[in-house]
Amino acid sequence: MKISSRRCARASINVKQDRATSSSPFFYVARARANELDIPIDIQVARFTFLTGCLKLSKRNEVACIHEPPVQPAIEDVWRNVATSLGIAPWQLDEPIWIVGSKLCTWKNCAPCPVKDLRDKNFDIKIQGNKIYWE
Repeated sequence: MKISSRRCARASINVKQDRATSSSPFFYVARARANELDIPIDIQVARFTFLTGCLKLSKRNEVACIHEPPVQPAIEDVWRNVATSLGIAPWQLDEPIWIVGSKLCTWKNCAPCPVKDLRDKNFDIKIQGNKIYWE
């Protein structure tokens, strides 16, 4: 039996549309639990968190992975506390942090940074791949 790609594309679109409708039980469960989602940790979020001084490495010769304990849970905890104080879900901080981390923190360009007056500049760390360490 041969299935045309046109038919498959239409079927996948229908599945996606059904899940997004408010009549779907998936919609109600996802909406009710959305505030429980943490910020996804990637290199941009980690860079912003450490360069602004929200978190600091405790040892000079330490090399840590941003996706493993103790670093990942510490980053999630920082942004969960911030989100709670702002009255929003932690995942809602992802986009603004990612934009600043990728466009400004990558180049250590603090002049246009929206949080430059609130942060403790911490340029002694280096993030390469998924590893973070002192320079």
